[in-house]
Amino acid sequence: MRDSSNSLHEDVGAEFRGYGMPRTARGRASAYGQAPWRLCGRVFTIWYHLADPAEGRRQVPPPLEAPENPLCRARFYELNMDAGYGDELVALNPEQSQFFEAVIAIECSYQGIQGDCSVHMYSDNATYIAWGREVIGWPLKQGKITMTRPWKPGALEAGVEIAGELERYGRRLMSARVKLRERQEARSRPLPNWFSHKQIPGIEGDALDVDQLILSGPSRMDVDQVWDASGEFELHEGLADELHHLRPAEIVSADYVPWADLTVGHGRVLKHLK
Repeated sequence: MRDSSNSLHEDVGAEFRGYGMPRTARGRASAYGQAPWRLCGRVFTIWYHLADPAEGRRQVPPPLEAPENPLCRARFYELNMDAGYGDELVALNPEQSQFFEAVIAIECSYQGIQGDCSVHMYSDNATYIAWGREVIGWPLKQGKITMTRPWKPGALEAGVEIAGELERYGRRLMSARVKLRERQEARSRPLPNWFSHKQIPGIEGDALDVDQLILSGPSRMDVDQVWDASGEFELHEGLADELHHLRPAEIVSADYVPWADLTVGHGRVLKHLK
């Protein structure tokens, strides 16, 4: 018969495994799995210029540089994710693998690299929020996000409208709507560059334990169709948010993608800032 005390000693002394906290000897308790992640779903985007162009420089963290009149994007997603556990998660755990997201990003650059920085991000999925904040440094916060579904998603036509709403602490923060105009020919798009400022505070005081400028983005992105659209967009003041400072002066363009499939996860540290 195997000695249970020795078995316990072996387990306690085993190497702790897992990708995110908590790591254990079994390695099954991590909040999320190994990157890269697969995400798949629909999204609409509104590109716009700011009512106060200087606000871009107030919200894009240095050493990133925002132009004098930056192009901003407001985006609503409805997505499935594998959370780093493989495609089976979507079938086996619908609550963990489905989520909505709302984002505002601002055009910026670093040493000749062009991209944008998502300065405000909201989601309704705890797994995605933990992964985005801890691994990539996205400023994700909890929010209530809704997005309308077309009556016939497989037979879209001009005139169909799709709306998105973001609420937090009982207050509406963002309202957006697109109206489909014309389906565009499927075409390859350059993979975007996403900047993030990853900051993890230290436990002993005001100093940061981690302070990094990160470049990430999808390593693969498949899109079956894109609909050109008109857009409407409003931002509202919240209790602990600054979205309303990024109100639009004019809408530049809008589109709706009924299905996109992308792989996200690995990036690189451009600069250690501490």
